[in-house]
Amino acid sequence: FSIKYLPTLDLFWAEKRIGKWAYWVQTFSFIFSVKLWLFVKSRAGTVCYTREWWALLFRWWGFTTVFECHVIPRRFQYVFGWCVRQAVLCVVISQSLGKTLRTLGAKNVHVEPSPVALDMFEPAIDRHVARERVGLPQNAFIVGYTGAFTTMNQDKGLRIMIEALTQLPDDVHVVAVGGSAHDHEHYSAYVNHRQAAQYITLLEFVPHQEVPWYHAAADVLAMPFPYTTHYAHHMSPIKMLEYMASDRPIIASDLPTIREVLDDDHAFLCKPDSVESFVAQVLAAKQQYEQAQKKAKKALLRVQRYGISARTQRILDAISTQTQNL
Repeated sequence: FSIKYLPTLDLFWAEKRIGKWAYWVQTFSFIFSVKLWLFVKSRAGTVCYTREWWALLFRWWGFTTVFECHVIPRRFQYVFGWCVRQAVLCVVISQSLGKTLRTLGAKNVHVEPSPVALDMFEPAIDRHVARERVGLPQNAFIVGYTGAFTTMNQDKGLRIMIEALTQLPDDVHVVAVGGSAHDHEHYSAYVNHRQAAQYITLLEFVPHQEVPWYHAAADVLAMPFPYTTHYAHHMSPIKMLEYMASDRPIIASDLPTIREVLDDDHAFLCKPDSVESFVAQVLAAKQQYEQAQKKAKKALLRVQRYGISARTQRILDAISTQTQNL
């Protein structure tokens, strides 16, 4: 498909002076541009697919509207619920999120976890070659983590990994890639407080195409999410699918959203918020590495259904079914 750029008022250069107004000015100017652009579009055969719930109001202009929902807003829930009811179809990334939308009155809900670009992780990269390229020790047992360190100001499990370091063997080394400058400073201070600096490498964001090299350099990949409403019921982490596509054993929190994709056959599942449980699963993966690799192979096979093309086709089929019933 072609990309059409619409004009907006960009005041982010003055964000320090006007604060959140920079965001709202750009948002409402974009809404105005979209309205003008859609005004001359044919309603027949046009589908508005959006992650912005305000765009569902275009249903009142005669457009078929499809809403992909990743999070429930904390405010304006009554207005949000009313907008959701305008959608011909709601695509959600977890079963629990779908259940919440149904309670808000959504008519048709289709569950599709987040997609993954499978071709990024092909062909497989040799572990020793990867470590040489990214500058990691060849003789360590590396527990890898990639992605943002926080979401909505909530820790994503790195704190548990840091606390576990002093309880793990000396040859275990954590490599975490993806923190912002602020997060890097915060977690570095916590590492120093725990006197664990020699056991961990913290790196800020790297280009996305470099992520497979860090995955390949790891012995296991970890995502010990804490238990929160968002992590337990609403998320569908792309991190998880990229881990699966990397053909490396996975250690993950035992949460409902994780269980929708992974179970004990595919990963080592630990109790959320438990340092002891995380340590036990790292040791299990390390000591039973042949079994860990078998789990990784099963996860690699399972992740094929979550590729971008396969997910897109299922969503298109669901849209086709719903529009035929209009």
